[in-house]
Amino acid sequence: QWQFDYRSPDAQEAFTASETALDGCFNKTIPDGTDVNHPDSYDQVFYTTDTALISLALKDKAQSDATYLFLRIATAP
Repeated sequence: QWQFDYRSPDAQEAFTASETALDGCFNKTIPDGTDVNHPDSYDQVFYTTDTALISLALKDKAQSDATYLFLRIATAP
């Protein structure tokens, strides 16, 4: 998890760069549903491998006055 100033252009740039890097290594998937934790806005992409599920999310949260970039890697079922 990385925290940025609320709606910072640096956050969007980090999300785009991370997505580009993941695109070069993994296949994007379409999720059944997403847990967004009530952000003001969000962008999220998912990837899968034989052994892992990967989520990359950019979430604006006005209440926290911050934008967060989350990278989550979980073991595939």
